[in-house]
Amino acid sequence: MGKMASTCLLLLTVAPTLGQAANPEIPASCKVLYSMTEEDTLQNINQGLLASGLKEKDGLKWLQKMYKKYPDVCYVAPNTRESVVFVIIETPAVRRGTRVESQTNKVSSETTGTITDNEGNTAHLDADSTGTKESSVTVPYEVNYNYFTLAIERKRPDGHFEAIRRFRVDDSYVTAWGRGKHPITNVMEDAIAWIHRGGLNNPAQAAQQ
Repeated sequence: MGKMASTCLLLLTVAPTLGQAANPEIPASCKVLYSMTEEDTLQNINQGLLASGLKEKDGLKWLQKMYKKYPDVCYVAPNTRESVVFVIIETPAVRRGTRVESQTNKVSSETTGTITDNEGNTAHLDADSTGTKESSVTVPYEVNYNYFTLAIERKRPDGHFEAIRRFRVDDSYVTAWGRGKHPITNVMEDAIAWIHRGGLNNPAQAAQQ
């Protein structure tokens, strides 16, 4: 199959999936199928990439990137043929600390007195002068942010779900490390990469229930 044909097949596969319809065809490279659901800070449940706030073009571009990097781990619409579910919970938090700020203050001074020269002549001095003074002060600060906890969950034979592994990122994580514009896709890629490395089949890597 040529490169153009492969690209067209990927677009046909990803687009209906992103739109929450059932996949008509799953690429042969896919070994693990996942769906996702998100609980926002208002405790609203959003199923699927589009419902979580991603624009369709951004979600499609991101999925194409993931399929290229991790061809064995593929996204499907919720409640279709997923092997595992990514359950993402968004939680508000406040970061507190202190920082040092520099300050520039205006200062003024007044000079008064009498000046006498070598010949005994005197004159009265009355002058004002202004200037600046640099100083530093430690001030407290607060930063509001959200962190995103992702649990990879798998359905047990009794119908209940169990968490297999957990991951977390936050808004400042995205800014500090430059990993992208959306923390949800960042934490999802962490989970996808873990599955790609064989995490699902590694009994030494488990999550506390």
